[in-house]
Amino acid sequence: MPQFDPGVVEPQLVWLLISFGIFYLLMSRLALPRIANVLEERVDRIADDLDRAEALKRESEHVREAREATLAEARAAAAKAVAEATAKARAETEARLAELDARLAAETGEAQARIAQEKTAALREIDAVASESCREVVKKLVGEAVAAAAARKAVREAMQAQAREA
Repeated sequence: MPQFDPGVVEPQLVWLLISFGIFYLLMSRLALPRIANVLEERVDRIADDLDRAEALKRESEHVREAREATLAEARAAAAKAVAEATAKARAETEARLAELDARLAAETGEAQARIAQEKTAALREIDAVASESCREVVKKLVGEAVAAAAARKAVREAMQAQAREA
């Protein structure tokens, strides 16, 4: 094999060192700086993206906090409105109930006065009817007419006696 021939190995080693040196210089001067720039740009882009993501996260936190505050304010306003409406409705109901109670009390008083008047009138009529009935019964039983005043007096006494028993 020609590669192992000692006369051929020395020029091959020289050419190997020359080609390795040229390859090394090309890589170190041209290719590696470009690769380093690409990697550095990539790192910078990733760092910028992370910074933007962090800024967006902070902004979203602020928006969330603002939304929560707005919701809390809305809930408080709604609770206040409900409380005010409830209080207003309660006050209106109480006013209506008081008005109704007053009206019912007045109507009850009027009704009681009418009942008392009607009772008095009925008692007068009962007195007159009872007196007249008493006169008629005595006239039929005894055959004699009784004076109206005497019949009224007897009916009143009987009614008073019955009222005392009750």
